[in-house]
Amino acid sequence: MHQEDNERTAAESCELANEVEHVVTDQTVCGWRYHSLIRAGFTASQAEIVATDADIDIHWLIDLTRKGCPHGTACRIAGVELPQRNDLTKALAAV
Repeated sequence: MHQEDNERTAAESCELANEVEHVVTDQTVCGWRYHSLIRAGFTASQAEIVATDADIDIHWLIDLTRKGCPHGTACRIAGVELPQRNDLTKALAAV
C-alpha cells in the first residue's frame, strides 16, 4: 500500500509539472502579445488589457491600426473596456 501512495504522488507530481509548464507558456505568450502591441503603438495599459485576453486576435487588432484606425477605437471595437482618464487619476491619487 505504501508503494501505491508513492505512485499516486508521482502521478500527481507529473500532473502538477504539466500545469506549471502550461502556466509558463501562457506567461510567455502573454509577454509576446504585450510587446507586439507596444511595438504597434498601443499604450502600456491598452497592451496589458489586450494581451491578457486570449479571445482577442492581436493580429487583427494591429491590422486595424495599420489601416488608420486609432488605437483606442480599435480596442473598443474589440470589446476592450479601457479605464477612463478620471478613473486613473483617482486611482493614482489614492496611492
